[in-house]
Amino acid sequence: MGSRATQPRGQWDPRTITGGNDSNGSETQPNGTITKWGKFTGKADNAACTFPVAFPNACFQVIVCNALNDNWTAETASYNLSAASFNLSWGGTHTGDIRYIAIGR
Repeated sequence: MGSRATQPRGQWDPRTITGGNDSNGSETQPNGTITKWGKFTGKADNAACTFPVAFPNACFQVIVCNALNDNWTAETASYNLSAASFNLSWGGTHTGDIRYIAIGR
């Protein structure tokens, strides 16, 4: 694979991924769209989750899901999106892990 300077315009470059081997990471697409993923561990409904690194401008969407293996089922939702954080609702006060995928710029 060539250097970034010789990479054809619009072609995906794996060097745009940061933290790919961690629970948290991100990738910047050629058009500037950023995808972030990660895990939040907490207790309480309506918890605030802060991104390890904020989006430069805005977060457009966050998709969340339960990451537990204990047969706990609950509805999960994200709201109050900002460039730096979002809030989680997961239907109760159960302590657990929530995984997310966020898209922004």
